[in-house]
Amino acid sequence: MKQRIQWTSIAIKAGASALALTIAQGAVAKDAPAPAATAEDGKGLNEIVVTADRKNSFGADYVQAGTFRGARQIDTPLTVTVIPEAVLQSQQAQGLNDALRNSAGVVASQIAPSVYANLTIRGITVENRGNYRLNGALPIINLIDLPLENKFRVEALKGASSLYYGFTTPGGLINLTSKRPTPDLHASAQFSYNSHGQAVGSGDISDTFGILGVRLTAAGGSQKTGTDRIDGNRSFFAGAFDLKPIDGLVVQVDAEQIYKKISEPTELSIPATQTFLPALLPSKLNLGDTWLYSTSRETNLLVHTNYKINDWLAISGDIGQSRLTRDRHYSTFTFCTAVSATCPAGFTPGVAGTVAVTQSNRLYYRNRMARAEAAASFMTGPVKHSIVIGYSKNDRIQQVPLTTNTAATNNLGTVSFAQNYFSPVYLPVRPLPPRVLATWTSIDDNGVYIFDRAELGSWLQLLGGVRKVNYNEYNEAAGTRTFHTTPTTFTGSAVVKPVKWVSVYASYIEGLETTALAPATAANPFAQLPASPSKQYEGGIKVEPIKNFLLTAAYFQIDRTSAAVNPTNNIYEFIGKARFKGVELSASGEVTKDLSLYLTGLFLNPRQIESGTASLVGKLIENTPRRTFSASAEYRLPFAPSFAINGGANYIGKRADNATNAVFIPSYTLYNLGGSYTTMVKGAKVVFRVNGENILGKTYWAATGSSLLAQGSPSVIKFSIGTSF
Repeated sequence: MKQRIQWTSIAIKAGASALALTIAQGAVAKDAPAPAATAEDGKGLNEIVVTADRKNSFGADYVQAGTFRGARQIDTPLTVTVIPEAVLQSQQAQGLNDALRNSAGVVASQIAPSVYANLTIRGITVENRGNYRLNGALPIINLIDLPLENKFRVEALKGASSLYYGFTTPGGLINLTSKRPTPDLHASAQFSYNSHGQAVGSGDISDTFGILGVRLTAAGGSQKTGTDRIDGNRSFFAGAFDLKPIDGLVVQVDAEQIYKKISEPTELSIPATQTFLPALLPSKLNLGDTWLYSTSRETNLLVHTNYKINDWLAISGDIGQSRLTRDRHYSTFTFCTAVSATCPAGFTPGVAGTVAVTQSNRLYYRNRMARAEAAASFMTGPVKHSIVIGYSKNDRIQQVPLTTNTAATNNLGTVSFAQNYFSPVYLPVRPLPPRVLATWTSIDDNGVYIFDRAELGSWLQLLGGVRKVNYNEYNEAAGTRTFHTTPTTFTGSAVVKPVKWVSVYASYIEGLETTALAPATAANPFAQLPASPSKQYEGGIKVEPIKNFLLTAAYFQIDRTSAAVNPTNNIYEFIGKARFKGVELSASGEVTKDLSLYLTGLFLNPRQIESGTASLVGKLIENTPRRTFSASAEYRLPFAPSFAINGGANYIGKRADNATNAVFIPSYTLYNLGGSYTTMVKGAKVVFRVNGENILGKTYWAATGSSLLAQGSPSVIKFSIGTSF
């Protein structure tokens, strides 16, 4: 164990030292700044400068995540949803929930969306420690609301991604792309306010000084959702630095400090066998209390370097860390079914209940990553090859203190209170328990990979790749390795382009994810099975009938294997398989110079096709709607070009609350409407915006799964004024 930790430390220090030496040597050799790379230069070996992508558009040309990083969207053989800055600004998006409502099949899961974006894609959980990436590299920890003030865009890469990212769940991956420093002085500021009293201010300043570009962003303010007994505040500081000491060498550094404290609304927990839904409360009611805070702090640091040696060879590397601590008061409400300390004799069924608060004192999560790649481009006859060979290392630690009621926790791990469902009372404050760490775990995910993109002229592209994994899990408290595996995964795809503006593709991708330990009650207690495999097949067509307007249609099938206790012999084994197949459609970009559209739709059939429990075979996967649609548009008035109006609608189909499909939450549609006015004041651009969300005041269940229910937020009107120069 100690050797492993020392090796990691030595590797990080050596990499940092080598990077520093390279920078120093380059600065001495030449002080002229390198020219900005573009997507077309160097036959794919140059880094894509994201700010060179389409500006002020509802569409995007390039992909910034995964194996296809730097490729054009129309040439990418899988479904990618890119939500660009123009969409985020038009809608006044303030977090991932706001941004990703534009992507069909991305749905809130289990917890209230006001705390952070706990999501599923195509019915599969987006794992919060491995499936969220900063600039296509660093696995950031999505247990806090991730800010967007310094983000150029958000991407949802649908499907398995193990070739490039190692062990991840196969639903998809979320990538956030940072804004880069500008070549000249640029500054902006914004103040936003909502109808519930939330006020947030932000500022951004950027410039380049010789070989060094600097961009600094800050934001902070109150948090108000319109739900009773919800209060909080947040702050955010970020820096982006670009260093270009010599031609061909670019070093990018990103640093973020995120803080958010907000009361976490109480969820409703219903028995797995219950066949009816409780009444929906008015959306402002909260069964919990203000003091049930989730207080989180996250620090992200990423260093990326790319050196183009010549026109056919480039090397790159990434090193980074994401670290989060969180104090949490997580609460659920359960209706009384028997007399207890919180359910006195004579309780009213369907009204009286218990709020149970699980109190966690300093949850701790840390991700470290390192990646090195070499990219080469060459011809073999008429075929052009773009080969990437790489190595990646992800080291993750998780510390979860005890939340049980013991003498060590002063019996404060879980505290319970009587509550009235329709007329909630205030709950007396309880202190956090002492932090007691009985055990903690770590994951070491290493892999080497190679993939080749072969192009025959402009009409055919073939891509194949393979990754060899060395994956380990450790019980750090005991100093033992609990699991080790060395699987291999493959991917392959083909893209045919009969004309430049049409592509037809087919792809096959394999995925891997960690299999949970066997429960203590199994005949093989705490057994660790091999990694759970998944396979994805996808075929589709992408068409750009007019410039800057992309249409896509894809059919996909994902088969995901799972483990469970076999009821016939009580052995924990691979006996489950879920199949997710469907059709996904999208249209994004500018129809005319005045009209921008962003439309997505998903038709999904998510079924449990194998299970050790016969009654579950054929059931729908929980929290997975069969239909989801989103539509957004902005129209810039040709007779008054300073004005623009925007609107949209989001539909989520009905969803099963648990695996047995005993109860379904109903479908809902939310409507949004807004507008903006742009003017110049003393040479500075000033934009006024107003957006109404859920303008019809719909009450609805926003999230479900594992027999939990979380209500949606009330209607809100958002105002902002921003300036830039």
